[in-house]
Amino acid sequence: MGTQSAMFGPLKYAILPQHLAQDDLVRANGWVGLGTFLAILFGSVGGGLLVGMDENLRYLMIGGAVVVVAALGLLASLFIPPAPATQPDQPWIINPLRQTWRVMRDAPRPVISVIFAIGWFWLIGSGYLTKVSQFYPRGAGW
Repeated sequence: MGTQSAMFGPLKYAILPQHLAQDDLVRANGWVGLGTFLAILFGSVGGGLLVGMDENLRYLMIGGAVVVVAALGLLASLFIPPAPATQPDQPWIINPLRQTWRVMRDAPRPVISVIFAIGWFWLIGSGYLTKVSQFYPRGAGW
C-alpha cells in the first residue's frame, strides 16, 4: 500500500493539467486534496479498528483489507484516461537531493514559504497520527 501511495501521490496532481481547463485546476486540486485527507482518515480509523480485533482474526482481516484496497486502486486506475508525457525527452533524475535543490532554486520566494508550510503540516500531522492510538488505552471501548 505504501508503494502504491508513493507512486500515485505525485501523479494525481501531475495528470490534472492534461485533462482539465486552466480555470478548473484549483478546484480539482482541492478535490484531490480532500480525497487524500479522507483516505488517510478512513485508513487510520479502519486500521485502528482492525488492530483492536480478536488476535486470531486480526491478521486475516488486515491482510484482506490491504488486498481489497490495493485491488480497488488498481481497478480505479484502469479508468484513468491516457496522458502521454508532456516532455518525453526530459531525463529521469533519480537523485532526490538534486531535484529538491532544483525546485527550491527555481521556485519564487512566496512559493518556497508554501512548500515549507506544507512540509511542516505533513510532519506534524504524521507525528500526531502515530500517537492517536496511545490516547485510547486498549479495551476502552473505542
